[in-house]
Amino acid sequence: MNDTTFTLTLLNTPIDNNTSFDLLNDTNSNQSSHLLTNRIIFAILTGVILTTIIILTIIGNILVIAAVLLERNLRTPANYLVLSLAVADFLVACLVMPLGAVYEITQQWTMGRLLCEIWTSADVLCCTARYLFHQQKNYQKYNQRSKETND
Repeated sequence: MNDTTFTLTLLNTPIDNNTSFDLLNDTNSNQSSHLLTNRIIFAILTGVILTTIIILTIIGNILVIAAVLLERNLRTPANYLVLSLAVADFLVACLVMPLGAVYEITQQWTMGRLLCEIWTSADVLCCTARYLFHQQKNYQKYNQRSKETND
């Protein structure tokens, strides 16, 4: 028998907290292989779902941007706010969501300090822009309804 023991890890999470197991012991190997398989499946499913969300977000916002820019009837002040929101959402989908997906799957930041700071800044900037666009849209609706009730 080999007395070499180790703990398998995936995604920076120990399979068995502070407990090592012998490779030649079938019970522990089977349990750990099932746990390892479950974690791999979970990581793959999470990656597929997050990738799908990112791709759909990009495609949807490109369609909104194209519709407002290409169709003359849609070039109104209200739709320019929708266009601004679509651009902000597009930037979130391109700059923030992919790195966030990698972070979510790996459960650790492995891309360096500079990229972390850029990612955090882009997240704050884009989400703040989205918030301001929503506020402007609500203010515009409020003014329009106030004008209608006063007339």
